Amino acid sequence: MKISLSKQKCNYLAATLLVMIISSVLISILNPGNVDSVKMAVVIQFVGFTIMFFVLGYANKDIVTLYSTFLIVSYIFQNGQLLLYSVGYDFDYYYINKFSPEQLHQSVLFSNLCMLSAYAAAIFSFDEKQGWMSKKINNMSSEFIYEVARIGCVSTGILTYGLMAVKLWVWYGGGYSAVIVFEAGIPSIIGLIEALFPACCILSIVSAKQSGYKTRFILAVFLLWGLLTALIGDRTTGIGVIATILLMYYFGYFSFRKKGSKTTLIIGGLVTFFMISVGASIRNHKAVTIGSLFSVIGSVIYELGFSFFPLSAIMDMCPSTNNFLYGESMLSSVVTGFIPESLDVLGIFSDLADKASIPTHWIADRYQYGFGMDCSLNAEAYANFGMYGFIAMFVICALIAVALKRVDYKSKQNAFSQYIGLALLFGWFTLPRRRSYYIYNKIFWYVLVIGAAIGIVYLISQKRGQNARSK
Repeated sequence: MKISLSKQKCNYLAATLLVMIISSVLISILNPGNVDSVKMAVVIQFVGFTIMFFVLGYANKDIVTLYSTFLIVSYIFQNGQLLLYSVGYDFDYYYINKFSPEQLHQSVLFSNLCMLSAYAAAIFSFDEKQGWMSKKINNMSSEFIYEVARIGCVSTGILTYGLMAVKLWVWYGGGYSAVIVFEAGIPSIIGLIEALFPACCILSIVSAKQSGYKTRFILAVFLLWGLLTALIGDRTTGIGVIATILLMYYFGYFSFRKKGSKTTLIIGGLVTFFMISVGASIRNHKAVTIGSLFSVIGSVIYELGFSFFPLSAIMDMCPSTNNFLYGESMLSSVVTGFIPESLDVLGIFSDLADKASIPTHWIADRYQYGFGMDCSLNAEAYANFGMYGFIAMFVICALIAVALKRVDYKSKQNAFSQYIGLALLFGWFTLPRRRSYYIYNKIFWYVLVIGAAIGIVYLISQKRGQNARSK
């Protein structure tokens, strides 16, 4: 990974380092045994996040980018409940109260270091560069890529919507818990095909840019799937669909009028918050109630912002009862992410898969709450390297920033580059509350597998004498 430190990047890194030092010192000097100090530490972190968000927007000349969206999602997932707790929102803070003020204070300090490391890694998103696969596929015509994507949409969509019909029936009879049990029994190959459906939809919309009727139809199919997915319980996937669609609108995939795009983006975001609140009631078969704007936003942040818990839990266990892993789970995740268990039929990498899941197993063994609780990115970083884990977080986020880098969305010659960023952002929408395995897993399926499929069809068309190259 080549680093080119321009004046812009140096100034940005200097600002990030300054905010990191000031905020970390302020948090450190607070009394760790005092609840009010914990609340103040969370507020200091939020102020630092806000300052850096606008600094990043100034450096990028646009506050709405794929990577800045990822940072917002990361903050909500990892700090949402703590922020509400600090400003006095009236919610049940059962999980926050599981930890002492000293433990929470230390977790906020480490979370702050990780957050600002993620901001520092943003320098890798500043420059538009094409990888080897992107260059090859970008040379193909958008019409050809659209035809391949359309075939993928139809083939995966038939199975996905058929499966959705069954899930709706299961949900209607037994609620979200019944859906979880049903999904656990689905053959992995069916789950893989379903997982590729949103990728094919995004690729179709990107390659069909400026083709109104094509875009509208695929958009409707994609949105409907996202809403139904949220309805039966997977709210974050539904939010990911809506957020991706809003970003595609902002970047001009189905509206070329720049005026008003930011306003529509804000309104769409607020509508999404209301829909999440309503969806939470519907999925649990409860009466639908819509409160004030602030109460709805607060309830959504509370629902999503649980990932402080895995970090606090890991910090409570390491190194008192569990030794640091020193990169064992993170390195194992690289291998198993690119060679998923569903393809490892001989079980050659099963031991590595177990090692990649060690922090998750630690949490599950200690806190048996009966619902899926993965290990967040910053919790995994701490489990491997302790307080120095923020350096590992910088490396991880540098890789993410490269994938979500700046792209020219007005060009018709880089359809696959545009697709990679949008597809991976969708796939990584819940990444902050999951472990690093999912970074590489989504790259494997959304980039390598989809790219290989396009390449194979291209070679077949070339042998048949059809010209699929961009003119």
